[in-house]
Amino acid sequence: MYLLPDDGSRCPKVIAGSIEELATTFYQKLQMKGYSLLVEDVTNALIEETKRYAGCATLRCQRGSTNIIIIDTTIVLEGFEWFIIEPCLSANCDLIQAQL
Repeated sequence: MYLLPDDGSRCPKVIAGSIEELATTFYQKLQMKGYSLLVEDVTNALIEETKRYAGCATLRCQRGSTNIIIIDTTIVLEGFEWFIIEPCLSANCDLIQAQL
């Protein structure tokens, strides 16, 4: 998580990290809980949850973009986006783990 300097707005930006970074960190957290998922499973689940979120709201990386954006491991999520997506990822990983 990166806290960016106050730019004078009422909402300074917080960068959560790339999908790859967030998935790896979340994977490590799951490993400590005894989950047997692979990092690829967590990464794919995070990509799917990010796509689901993007279907309902605009990702910050879309704003001002004139190109098509593909949701992959390089997409950087802001703190508020991760705050919304993380519980959904957790539930998705619980489901995947239960199906093993």
